[in-house]
Amino acid sequence: MINIIMEDIDSALIAELRRNGRATVSELASNLGVARATVKTHMDRLLKSGDIVGFTVVTDKEPEAAALTGLITIALEGAAIERVVSQLRNHREITSIRTTHGVWDIIVEFGVSTVVDLDNVLAMIREQNGVTRTETSIYLRNRL
Repeated sequence: MINIIMEDIDSALIAELRRNGRATVSELASNLGVARATVKTHMDRLLKSGDIVGFTVVTDKEPEAAALTGLITIALEGAAIERVVSQLRNHREITSIRTTHGVWDIIVEFGVSTVVDLDNVLAMIREQNGVTRTETSIYLRNRL
């Protein structure tokens, strides 16, 4: 059991949910060393504010659903970000789109069944006007 300062509850709660998005309020309270009512209040507020937008399930069988998962980092020129993000949202193989600050402008997570599907996703991204460079990393296994 961890003793948590009140200001840190949101961060600790989000970290616990990242480890186990299906944890019960009781389990979360026990792990954080706070009352169930405290967890419920913070979780409700985080959901209402949009700091938590959903929950997901991660399984050992993930490769069966998407044989290849990973991320693609994308560098852009000019003001292409909104247009490119808008196009990326239309592809079911793309599971997450994040804008960043640094060398890369966008980081995209993907899940595909075959190498050919990955090649098609990469071709689609590289065809977008304003994309100057991409780099792809394939996830091997989750070590959380």
